[in-house]
Amino acid sequence: MKPQRMKYSDDRKERRHHRVVELLRMELTSIIQREVKDPRMGPFTITEIVLSPDIRSATIHVCRFMTGEGQNEPTKEQQEDLITALNSASHFIYERLKKRLAMKQIPSIKFVYDYRMLELSNIWNLVKKATDTNPEEDPGEDDSRKGASHGSF
Repeated sequence: MKPQRMKYSDDRKERRHHRVVELLRMELTSIIQREVKDPRMGPFTITEIVLSPDIRSATIHVCRFMTGEGQNEPTKEQQEDLITALNSASHFIYERLKKRLAMKQIPSIKFVYDYRMLELSNIWNLVKKATDTNPEEDPGEDDSRKGASHGSF
């Protein structure tokens, strides 16, 4: 008779998956900050790590910080440079992860740019612009009725 493998509960798998993602985030941050020197990178943050269910591959979503006093969005060239630099260092980073992590399987890593941060920035700017401008109030509107239909106090 063949021995049966113990099946992990979905909750246990989920907790392990989460622990691996957080461990990867910490180690990637440390390795990149201390050991990867590439002028194309500039300041950036890891926004998300998507780990495959079998933990064999990880997609690392990154975003460059806004630059300058006016908080200018990174240019397309800066975004591409960041991804090119990180992906060219990915084998080096992978080897460092193998030395640091006590895991049987170290996930292969791929870096992609996270455009959601730019979208959020654009939405924020639109909201700010909309709230900064005060539409002229209708002089015929009764002040006692303002906000009544919206449940305001």
